[in-house]
Amino acid sequence: MREPIIIGFKAQPDKKLLERVEVYRDVFSIPDRWRKEIQRIEELVYRQIKQHIQSHVAGNPSKKGNLDIFGIRDLIDGILCNFSDDQALEQWRFSMTWHLVAVINREIEPAVHSSTPINLENYELLKDIADWLKQDIIPHPAHGRRDVAQKLCNVVLHRE
Repeated sequence: MREPIIIGFKAQPDKKLLERVEVYRDVFSIPDRWRKEIQRIEELVYRQIKQHIQSHVAGNPSKKGNLDIFGIRDLIDGILCNFSDDQALEQWRFSMTWHLVAVINREIEPAVHSSTPINLENYELLKDIADWLKQDIIPHPAHGRRDVAQKLCNVVLHRE
C-alpha cells in the first residue's frame, strides 16, 4: 500500500503578504474563475440578502416599511458574518463573502455616511431592498434630526 502524498504550503518569513496572495491567486486561478462566474456569485449574494431581509420582516411585521439604513446595515453585516463563518457550506461562499464586502463598501457605507437623504437611484441594492420591503425610501434617522436642528437654528437666527 502506498503512502499518501501530502502537499502543503509553508509560509516563508521573508515573503510579504502580497506576494503570498499572488501565489495563491496564480495557483488557483482565482480572478479568472471569479470573473467567469460573477453573475452567478452576484445572484447567490442577492438571493441570500433577499431571503434574510424577508425572513427578518416576517419575524417582525412591524419592521415592514420601516427599515432604515442602520437596520439594513445590521442585517447585511449579519449576512457577511454568516458567509465568513460558513465558508465550507457552498462552493462559492468565499467569493460571495468578498463580493458582499465590495457591495457594502460601494453602497451601504456611503449611504450610512451620507450627509444628504439617500437617493435610491444611486444605490442598486438599496433600491432593490426598498422594492422588496415596499418602501418608497430608505430612511436615514440622522436626516430627520438634522432637519429639526436646522429649523431650530433658523428660528434663533431670524429672531436676532
